Amino acid sequence: MTLLSTYQENDDCRVNFKREDVETSDKSTRFVMPFHKREYQKQYYHVYRERLEALRERVAVSVRKQLGPQANIKSLSDLDNIETGKNVVVIGTLFKIQNLKPNILKEVGEENAITNEEVAEKPILDKYIEETDELVLEDELQRARLHLTEADTDLKVDQFVSGIVCGILGCMNKNESTDGGGKFRVKKVFMPDCPAQIPRKKLTSLSEPKIAFMSGIELSGSTSSKCLGALELASSWIVGEAGDVTDQEQNSKIIKLVIAGNSISAESRDRKVLSTAKYLTSGQEALSVNAVNVFDGILEEFSSGIDVDLMPGENDPANQIMPQQPLHCCLFPSK
Repeated sequence: MTLLSTYQENDDCRVNFKREDVETSDKSTRFVMPFHKREYQKQYYHVYRERLEALRERVAVSVRKQLGPQANIKSLSDLDNIETGKNVVVIGTLFKIQNLKPNILKEVGEENAITNEEVAEKPILDKYIEETDELVLEDELQRARLHLTEADTDLKVDQFVSGIVCGILGCMNKNESTDGGGKFRVKKVFMPDCPAQIPRKKLTSLSEPKIAFMSGIELSGSTSSKCLGALELASSWIVGEAGDVTDQEQNSKIIKLVIAGNSISAESRDRKVLSTAKYLTSGQEALSVNAVNVFDGILEEFSSGIDVDLMPGENDPANQIMPQQPLHCCLFPSK
């Protein structure tokens, strides 16, 4: 149990507040994969298939709400037997074809073709989208290329990303058509219906234990000092070294701090180093090293008075395969 102390404003009487010890349980253990059990053979296909199975009925509910209970919902494999020009609804997962998007197979092939004497320096792209990008709808058995026109809808290809499960109202174009021949003509898109909300218990008193959340700190090796003042103030506030008697009494009810990802800035991810052969970057210090060292000191301040749970994010030094694994303890020697 942590003891928080403060002085009254008008006298020297010390007021003590005790941070309550509340037993919590870690529900994330099912997502933690030990090193000797990690599998890298699985592809995204399994994730997409499970997501499609989980959301298919919710998409169908959304379709029936808008088009009526007699909505003509078909699978992609049925499109070959449907009359050209007849409107139907198909449900699947969107996949965006992008020529500028990094392709690991292409990169490995190019790397093998380059000798040690000839190392081609790849240009760093500011974006991975272009006007020639296409959308494809796919399910477990088949896929169909989509055709979006201004005459049918105001939706654009660049408004979508890969992995979206949705229903699409449209019809098949004629194969002889010069514009969008053989593609599925999009007229309307249906997103999954909202799931049933689980009722949650409401706080009935300000004296009940609370959990504080923090994310997007985004420390970097070059600009980490800009936010240190705010972080030090947050640490003093949560730990109980700042604020008046009322504030400290309320802060004593905080039993845990959760730092929910992106503690390290995207600037610390040196793209040039990541895209260069390992033997050419030997001896170079990553920009994220200084940022992690600063973050280690911040965690030490927070954990001096409260339990801290740390989650990885997109820019943090953790694996990029989902589910992301916990940040390695060797990154934080002061903890």
